[in-house]
Amino acid sequence: MKLKNPLIFVILFFYASLFGQEKMNLQKFYELIEASNPQLQMAEIQRNLGEIEQLRAKGFLDPEITSGWEEKQFDDYRYYRLFDAQIKVPTAYGVSLVGGFSNSLGEYVNPQEKKPENGLFNLGL
Repeated sequence: MKLKNPLIFVILFFYASLFGQEKMNLQKFYELIEASNPQLQMAEIQRNLGEIEQLRAKGFLDPEITSGWEEKQFDDYRYYRLFDAQIKVPTAYGVSLVGGFSNSLGEYVNPQEKKPENGLFNLGL
């Protein structure tokens, strides 16, 4: 079968392909550029590294040391003494190293707070 007028066929083909696509608004166009442009991706990485460096300069990775002391004493008689100490060292990977010590002494210590005679050490992530 021979086409009598190939120009009509070409025009109809391009017309269908031109209007068969979905329209793209400006926001979609910008999102497509951001997703596929390697220079923009490198700029995003540099911005993230700058934010991390700024947090580090402000003390983001400084270790925290906390301790608590609770005691009840009356007429030279110690009812209880509770001691807790902890050190927390954050890392750049979002994981913190935690170590601590807790101890309890006395005759009237709450059973939930009882620790071994030498205290209790802990270490974790």
